Amino acid sequence: MTYAGAPLYFQFDTISRGLGCLEPKSIAQYGNLSFFLSDDGFYMCDGTKVIPIGAEKVDRFFFNDAELALLNNMSVAVDPVRRCVFWLYTNNSSAQSIIIYNWQIQKWSRGETTADFISSVETEGITLESLDNYSSSIDALGISLDDRFWVADNTLLAGVQDAKIVAFSGANSGAEIVTGDLVSQNSIITLAKPQIDGGTANVSVASRAGLDGAIAFGSVAQADAENRCSVRSHGRYHRIKVLPSGNYTSAVGVDLDIKAGGMR
Repeated sequence: MTYAGAPLYFQFDTISRGLGCLEPKSIAQYGNLSFFLSDDGFYMCDGTKVIPIGAEKVDRFFFNDAELALLNNMSVAVDPVRRCVFWLYTNNSSAQSIIIYNWQIQKWSRGETTADFISSVETEGITLESLDNYSSSIDALGISLDDRFWVADNTLLAGVQDAKIVAFSGANSGAEIVTGDLVSQNSIITLAKPQIDGGTANVSVASRAGLDGAIAFGSVAQADAENRCSVRSHGRYHRIKVLPSGNYTSAVGVDLDIKAGGMR
């Protein structure tokens, strides 16, 4: 709907037909962007077009993981600091899961929580005297005094657990990176060197002779002091699983030593 002129004339233009929202509680808006869950997955609308942001892998994962009978319990919130939209839902194990979309870099993530509901909240100004409401000592606060949490009128992501409003914290979830098939003639992988910025990683390999072979990863090889993982896996099609650890910020790739292998 566009304002066309005085006094109250508006023009209505069709953006998309046959596409709607599956669950009203899945709708979130930030600026000119709207996000929602439709019958076939997640979408974003910028006012002129509707974009399928979860097409294929993400949408399939969500509908396989979610308890569809409890979709009416889901909630959604926008984190303007991280440019992310969060959908909280009950999964088919009766636990609370969160699926996260960053619209700036167009990437997805997920997590687990004990919160029953999420929402965006406005912060109130906190004085030093009122810190006693949050902790018995400054050292036990768990949040830096420089954090925007303590500044008035900031929009933050928060949740509800039982009768309390809660903020989100916790350690990062462990990452697991699996490559596609590396195709060669019959070969043996004997060494892997994960390229992890500021950390290290363990590596395992799944090799098979044909594409119809079972994908079974071998034992996990731990990196030594020189970041070398000793492995030995024979086949024509190889997949590499990398498990980063340490205080890393990015996983670039993995270098492999591959030697020609004989036929049996």
